[in-house]
Amino acid sequence: MKRLKQLLIVILVLEVIFCGIYVKRRLWNHHVVLPAVTLDDPLLAAEFQQLADQAATGGSAEWQALGEGLLGQGFYGEAEHAFRAAVDIDPSNYMAHFALAFCLDRTGRIAESSEEYLKAAEIQRKSKQLVGSVEHCLYQVGKNHLREEDAAAAIDSFASQAGFAPASYQYAKLLVRDGKVDRAMPVLKMELDKTPLSLKFNALRLQALESTGQQRLADEAADVLQRSQYQIPIDLNTDYVTPMNQRLGISRQLQEYNELLASGDMDLLAKHLQSMWEVVEPTTLNQKSKILISMAEVAFQRRRAEEMLHAVDRLKELGVSSPDMLQLEGAAYQLNGDIDRAIALWIRASEMSPNIPLHQILADAYQQKNDDARRDYHRGQAALLEAKLAYWNNQWEPAKQAAQRAIDVDPSLDQAWFYLAEIERELGNPQPALEAYQKCLELNPNHGRALAAESRLGEKEVDSE
Repeated sequence: MKRLKQLLIVILVLEVIFCGIYVKRRLWNHHVVLPAVTLDDPLLAAEFQQLADQAATGGSAEWQALGEGLLGQGFYGEAEHAFRAAVDIDPSNYMAHFALAFCLDRTGRIAESSEEYLKAAEIQRKSKQLVGSVEHCLYQVGKNHLREEDAAAAIDSFASQAGFAPASYQYAKLLVRDGKVDRAMPVLKMELDKTPLSLKFNALRLQALESTGQQRLADEAADVLQRSQYQIPIDLNTDYVTPMNQRLGISRQLQEYNELLASGDMDLLAKHLQSMWEVVEPTTLNQKSKILISMAEVAFQRRRAEEMLHAVDRLKELGVSSPDMLQLEGAAYQLNGDIDRAIALWIRASEMSPNIPLHQILADAYQQKNDDARRDYHRGQAALLEAKLAYWNNQWEPAKQAAQRAIDVDPSLDQAWFYLAEIERELGNPQPALEAYQKCLELNPNHGRALAAESRLGEKEVDSE
């Protein structure tokens, strides 16, 4: 018995040794491949090398981290190599399988990509995250079928994932395209019951109704579409790649800056931005404009007009002429006491990108100049934007109050009358709605939406008599 125990111990030790040798050999079989260029980001080369050093002495997780760093910067070929090492070392690493499939997908090897997505889908997992989930893997296979122009296989793939919103959308879209609206409508109803204001599903429902000549229902669907929002992620690639992009290089430093904003420490933020600027100034990176805008914003909080104007001058040298830049340039001249120059810049910014705070700033500026007419115009514009925002979010009473405020300060706003009419109609008040449509048309006889809505409402009133 004693000899048997000793023999078993020897066998066990040998197994451990051989397993260790096997694993070590598998690790030795992989070598790092890094890109020859680093996209003009001076931070990337050192960070790639650090990940590579960790992968060379690490396991599947370290190779996956290297692959994700490369993938996030768009180096799909080099990332593929790292992910192949990760799945070779640990075949149960489903996210490495998914990432390998994604790299193959991005480089046009569609059939091979689908095989890897299916491998990833078969692996058991505890995580509940959407990206890399079984549903996501099968959805990507369906998308690959579309790229191969195999609509029948795509339909079967998407149909097998009932309840997964991106797949439901693609399934219903293919059915509507093929004229099979009767099969698409239950799918659309199922998803709209869950997310009634989904922009994608409401747009598809409108298309389906119009294709079958159901005009009254289509008009109602068009009303809902006006208030819908992008709520369902149809292309999950951005959700997958963006976090990886933010882990390295100047993108990582920008992400760190965004996290520092909560501190409210303007001196710390200014120091961080200056450090980033010293890195990117000699480069051609598109993040330069983001950093300069942030520098101007922080300088405004510190009441440093000259620093703001210096950042604006740098932006102009880069060829930037954005609403944000114009608004910040105006704020700098306001700090310097040049309100007329500030107003001129703010008006240009509001014409490019109207927004509530900017119209309120202009209203205050004209109040300072005792120009009541222009003050009321911008107050009306701010209130109208508030009404639209509340309307799009189905907040009827706040929308009605804001529309009425816009009319009170500027009764000539035909859009304010139009939205008041729309809101009254949604509230079930046909007569006030009709009167508001008519007032809108008195101010603007060519307002197409008001003409159509007044006509439909008038028909309903006749039908009800």
